[in-house]
Amino acid sequence: IIERIQDLGARRLGDMDETGIDMQILSHTSPGVQVFDAATAAMREHRWDAAADIYLQVLAHPCAHHRIVVHEVLDDLFQAQRAAGKHDEAIASKRAAIAAGLRSSPDPEADIAETLIAAGRRDEADALYAELHQRDPDDVWLYNSAGFAYAGIDDRVALRWCLDGIEVALATGDPDQLVDQLLDLARREWSAVGEQADGELIARVEAFIESWVQPPYRPRWDRAAPEAVRRRCEHCGFDPARPPGAVRRTPTSAALPAASTGRSRPKEIALA
Repeated sequence: IIERIQDLGARRLGDMDETGIDMQILSHTSPGVQVFDAATAAMREHRWDAAADIYLQVLAHPCAHHRIVVHEVLDDLFQAQRAAGKHDEAIASKRAAIAAGLRSSPDPEADIAETLIAAGRRDEADALYAELHQRDPDDVWLYNSAGFAYAGIDDRVALRWCLDGIEVALATGDPDQLVDQLLDLARREWSAVGEQADGELIARVEAFIESWVQPPYRPRWDRAAPEAVRRRCEHCGFDPARPPGAVRRTPTSAALPAASTGRSRPKEIALA
């Protein structure tokens, strides 16, 4: 079974022939493409540049606009570049991902602020965190991001973010249950700056956690993601205006794994 799952060549195509299958979708859930994903393997082995090169190849593929979720691959590219210490490139990739529709909590620009701190560009990071705080002062994830980003760099600033975040969590009902994590970090930061922990605050947090109930949903984004542009693909003939099966498909390169039997109606293995 494992060999069949991992095979993308003759064996898989033979199995498809025997069962009359013209196309298979390989999902990112187990068992799926993660067992042979070269980029994932490179990231796991800390070969950051190799992983980044793979993501760039995928993004450059002429079918990328209809075969992948572009902002997700751009975000993966950001992670690889940041790990490689290529901060400017990573920031550019993150901004491209946001422009392509990436949305997250905290605001994805918090990752840019963290990268600026890692790059030693403290003033820029401070300004960006301040802007993000003004944009959404009730985002508990933002305080969590800043607390961890400044820890070990400026422990007093990290502590302030933690304590402010705890108060916001208590006031908003802590929908993502982050207050316990913030309190753990605050304890470490109190120790780092040589201050005694605030026993009253700790008691408030513990009582809150004990009686916590899920608060009403609060949408975090007032900026809608850009609508995906679906266009005809000159490379393979994909046309969003035509029904599935009406488009002649041609094999693609290794950047977006596919395979063909070489027959008049090629088979395709597509990523979901």
